[in-house]
Amino acid sequence: MDKLALDATYIKAESATTADAIACVARLLVMVTLPHSKPTGPIYERRNGDLIFRVIAPHGIPYGAKPRLIAHWLSSEIVKTRAREIELGGSLSEFLRKLGIEKTGREIRAVKDQTRRLFASAIQVERKQKSQWTILHMNVAAAADILWDPKLPDQEGLWGSTVKVGEAFYDECLRSPIPLDERALRALKGSSFDLDIYGWAAARLFTVKKPTLIPWTLLQGQFGAGYPATGRGLRNFKKAFGQRLNRVLQVYPGAKMWMDDAGRGLWLDKSPPAVHKRLFHIPR
Repeated sequence: MDKLALDATYIKAESATTADAIACVARLLVMVTLPHSKPTGPIYERRNGDLIFRVIAPHGIPYGAKPRLIAHWLSSEIVKTRAREIELGGSLSEFLRKLGIEKTGREIRAVKDQTRRLFASAIQVERKQKSQWTILHMNVAAAADILWDPKLPDQEGLWGSTVKVGEAFYDECLRSPIPLDERALRALKGSSFDLDIYGWAAARLFTVKKPTLIPWTLLQGQFGAGYPATGRGLRNFKKAFGQRLNRVLQVYPGAKMWMDDAGRGLWLDKSPPAVHKRLFHIPR
């Protein structure tokens, strides 16, 4: 039995609530996503319907699975603690454990780099609708103190590393958290594509009232960063999406999603939430 199948067995056998494996993510981070692979230039822009997601990053655009895992973990900590200042850990090794990432030299360097990229980025979400226009500045970090030495990941300083999350990001996490199974996130942690599909499915499926077909063009707009929207690019995207969907379905066993036999897109049907019980009590 491979690792993913073993993780899926544990998820099916015990609920996230019972297993104390509860996480969440802000809904807006599911609707618009970071790139999968390293982009060029200091500005990244992605469109999804009338939403425009823009990242301006002087230290490089955050990309791949690690900034997503960091954002998931921060979202969960915000909802649990209702605090804007979050303790990342006394050492880099401690932070890696919190994220469920192995402590290897390559992973240590990648987490340090992606944390810096994510916290230094200016993030904008713009919406254009006929005569209406709105913009939200949703920086993950308003301030951060990162005191780790990647060469000494186990070394603890006199003070721990902290981040003060941006006000709009904080509000979004509390306003509309999407419940996720932490075990599923860790099972899919090697692929940003997997994580994006899982988060989107968790947000979307329990709101579906009847079988609904999502065309490939819309799916490509949602998930296909790096894939051209026509021709061979779209065909490659369909193939990749099908492979990732099979992985996600293993760790979200209640999800009712299947690819259309005629090749038109993806069918969704009303499904139980990824986490059956509300994760956190959020005082009103």
